[in-house]
Amino acid sequence: MKRIILDTNVVVSGLLWSGAPHSLMATARAGMVQLVTSPRLIAELARILAASKFDSKFIGIGQSREEM
Repeated sequence: MKRIILDTNVVVSGLLWSGAPHSLMATARAGMVQLVTSPRLIAELARILAASKFDSKFIGIGQSREEM
């Protein structure tokens, strides 16, 4: 299985919008590739998703930050 590391901006886009980043995330969810990360990247992702500018997007998709 191929292992990939995604930039946090790609992960955010994949979680909150459609398009190529979303397709990459769907490929990982389907088990076709394995996402590789680190505590530092997870912390950066949490910091980015905590930004208030994403509040309306979370409401629109019906999920909380914690569910992501």
